[in-house]
Amino acid sequence: MDMTIEALTLFIKSLPASSRFEIISFGTKFQCLSEQICPDQGYLDYTDDNVDKAIKSVRTFKADLGGTEIYLPLNHATKKREDENTFKNKIFLLTDGAVSQPDKVI
Repeated sequence: MDMTIEALTLFIKSLPASSRFEIISFGTKFQCLSEQICPDQGYLDYTDDNVDKAIKSVRTFKADLGGTEIYLPLNHATKKREDENTFKNKIFLLTDGAVSQPDKVI
């Protein structure tokens, strides 16, 4: 988990300044970071304040959300992005590699 947190922190810091981003932690359930920081937006604008809040939150992540159910959070991310066609969409998926229902995910 430490390597995942470090990688995610690096990803956040490497985003272009004009970006919008979301972090979805997942297991048997999933949680969107924007719901905690900017619940009305559904995403985070790349600001110093949001980056700091995101990194602080990421540093508290634990592998405690149950199994590795990727389909629902991945589906949520792709559906959410279809609504916003003004931005290029990129999804970075960090996992331990144990995927439930791999055929459905693919």
